[in-house]
Amino acid sequence: MAWIDDDGKIHRTGAPPAPRPAPRMPPRPVHPNPRPRVRRAYCSDRSYVIAGILAVEFGGFGVHNFYIKNNKRGAIQLVISLIAFILLFSNAPAIPAIALIGTWIWGIVEGILIFIGKIDKDGHGADFWRSWFVHLTSAEYVRPYSYPHVKAWVITGIASAVYWLTILAFTFSV
Repeated sequence: MAWIDDDGKIHRTGAPPAPRPAPRMPPRPVHPNPRPRVRRAYCSDRSYVIAGILAVEFGGFGVHNFYIKNNKRGAIQLVISLIAFILLFSNAPAIPAIALIGTWIWGIVEGILIFIGKIDKDGHGADFWRSWFVHLTSAEYVRPYSYPHVKAWVITGIASAVYWLTILAFTFSV
């Protein structure tokens, strides 16, 4: 019987040597306080519907960006709107008016992009909660909590009602 040694030489006579035992490894140290494993939520706890509604109605102030945890972009929109609103009552109101209209259009465009799915992640990179009914039964998503967005829906509904009632009041009072 022929055999090959560790150096690659072929031996035609004799028996192969007995296999060497594997080197003994020291036991792995056990950490005294191991971190518990946490399941990562694959979807955000933020709803794209609420974000889109906030973007269309209050987008000029960056409310939707604060809601979806894009605080930097929301702060930029809010500062531009506030400075433009303060400067609106100065001697040259045309430029601040253009800035206010620009931030309003910026918010509407972001709202449309949220609704059509081009903006589909929150500020931390997690996908938006698309449909609670689908994800309650879906195994690929980990739900942040069972009944999402109840408080957000109530606040958005009240803010939307105040927004539209204010627009109607100003429209019919002029």
